[in-house]
Amino acid sequence: MTADATGGEKPGSTPDHAAVILTALPVEYDAVHSYLADVKEEELPATGTIYEVGRFDSPLGSWKIALVQVDPGNYEAAVEAERAISHLQASVAFFVKMIRPG
Repeated sequence: MTADATGGEKPGSTPDHAAVILTALPVEYDAVHSYLADVKEEELPATGTIYEVGRFDSPLGSWKIALVQVDPGNYEAAVEAERAISHLQASVAFFVKMIRPG
């Protein structure tokens, strides 16, 4: 990790964390995708699923993020998450869901 003058990581350096983010809807996927830099497609060998893998920089460090939109359903999402976490050696996984107020 390369630190800048504030102690945070410089954008563009090698990420030192990895996360998997799953979404069910295109609007959720697009919202997460808008925060990623250096995005590239990567195929998960076990399933053939195409992920978009990018970088998210924050003052606390840089994250390698694997983003995928999955079909609704707990079982399918769980299987996809487990395989992606294993492949990327991710330390966390998130399922992003947007809700409408009211």
